[in-house]
Amino acid sequence: MSEKARFRDFRGNGRGPLLGKALLLCLSIVFSGCAQNRTPEPSIEFTKIPLVGEGGPDKLDTIEGRVVGAGPGGRIVLYARWGTWWVQPLADQPFTRIQENSRWRSSTHFGTEYAALLVDSEYRPLARLDTLPSEGPGIFAVAITKGRPIFWQTGWFLLGAAIALVLVATMLFRVKMNRATQQLSLRLEERLAERTRVAEELHDTLLQDFLSVSMQLHMADDQLDDDSPAKPLVTRALEMMAGCDCCGNSKTTASVNRR
Repeated sequence: MSEKARFRDFRGNGRGPLLGKALLLCLSIVFSGCAQNRTPEPSIEFTKIPLVGEGGPDKLDTIEGRVVGAGPGGRIVLYARWGTWWVQPLADQPFTRIQENSRWRSSTHFGTEYAALLVDSEYRPLARLDTLPSEGPGIFAVAITKGRPIFWQTGWFLLGAAIALVLVATMLFRVKMNRATQQLSLRLEERLAERTRVAEELHDTLLQDFLSVSMQLHMADDQLDDDSPAKPLVTRALEMMAGCDCCGNSKTTASVNRR
């Protein structure tokens, strides 16, 4: 049987597609195993960050984190920044052990920033640095974080304080406006009472004067003869005074209130 005939027979029996699928499955398993065996790049993560504070020998806090991809003999070197970078927790104890669960925990003095270096067993850190080293020989990963702000420096506290300040200012403004309104109303009432008092005093004075003049005119009218030329004038004056006496109270009060 020729080669072409055998190939036709192989395809006709359905063995070709099955062989292709099996080959693809094997390749997938191989690539998957390679991906799983690939070592992840080393990295450091902080899980507990100390507060921002002034550095000093007597001020300590706890710093924690975890690492990914730490090789055998890998250790953590911590630094705290206060002006310059200082190794933590002590110059003669610069290394922090990585636990079996890839976590690490240590003490540190306060600072504005904190740094963690993943190094090998041969690395010898300096006690003081102006600039942190970057990844290179003996240093697998470097992580830097700012110190955790004190609660009154946090955004939510500042926002709450601003809202409280606005509310207090609004309340003070309303109280001030209410007091101003009350004072204005009191002044208006006092002015109205003063005007009423002045109107009543004027009315009483004018009424007394009118009554006195009216009595004098009545006496003069009684003493004049009926054919006296002054008789009509005195009578007219009495009639005018009677009209003023009847409406003097309302007119005088209205005149004073318009002032």
